[in-house]
Amino acid sequence: MPTPEVEFWQRTRETLRGLLLTSDISTFPDWRIIRQTMLVSNRDSIRNKAKHILSKHGLQEVWMNALDTTSFPSIERCDEWLTDSDASTVQQAFHLSKWVDFTKLKVSSLNTIVEVGAGFGVMCRLIHKLGFVGEYYIYDLPELREIQKYYLSQFFDLKKVSINWITDIEELKPCSLLIALYSLSESPLETKETWLETILHDNYLLAYQDDFKKMDNLHFFHTFMNNLRQYDWGKIYTPSEDSHYLFGKRHTEII
Repeated sequence: MPTPEVEFWQRTRETLRGLLLTSDISTFPDWRIIRQTMLVSNRDSIRNKAKHILSKHGLQEVWMNALDTTSFPSIERCDEWLTDSDASTVQQAFHLSKWVDFTKLKVSSLNTIVEVGAGFGVMCRLIHKLGFVGEYYIYDLPELREIQKYYLSQFFDLKKVSINWITDIEELKPCSLLIALYSLSESPLETKETWLETILHDNYLLAYQDDFKKMDNLHFFHTFMNNLRQYDWGKIYTPSEDSHYLFGKRHTEII
């Protein structure tokens, strides 16, 4: 019998599959399943996140250009703080900004990035707009892959950027940065273990809830962090989301 988290994603896949067969993909921001699970609304916490981004990066032209999503008007614009952007992009930019604050790294300096569970592609678009030119790998449900390709094609010629969709972790090699924002915390234990214990990466940008469908994420991620002493770790609790960030940066070897 499937576990609760597996049942949740099976139902999600069935819903998305039906919508992809019967609806115009350009209307995906209006689909209830997208609004319930991926699309972020313009609430007070988004205003605070926009203020944080502006205070940290508001004078950096590359960040302001990356936040501009006016070429995809299907998603509701932000309020007065970032009128050229949308709440989902601000949310992802906030995640990335906190990682940048901790590691002092620029995504444009990285060679390879793997994102496990990429929503409809917001973080991937943002990182490329910030100057990333390396290999970007996405691991996600086949149904979401179609939406991601459509969304990203509104900003890039996909033949000219190196965005790759993978279906098996065996295709993966150690990379500069692993991103898993809530995706692994909503996955079965064996999936978490496969992604986080099989291959070690240079940097991590993770976010997770305390629990999901009665899975104890606090214990799992605490153990994962403590088992990897060769990394500097930063852990932040965010009350507005009732969730945690976990940032990891491999120690620099001194020869």
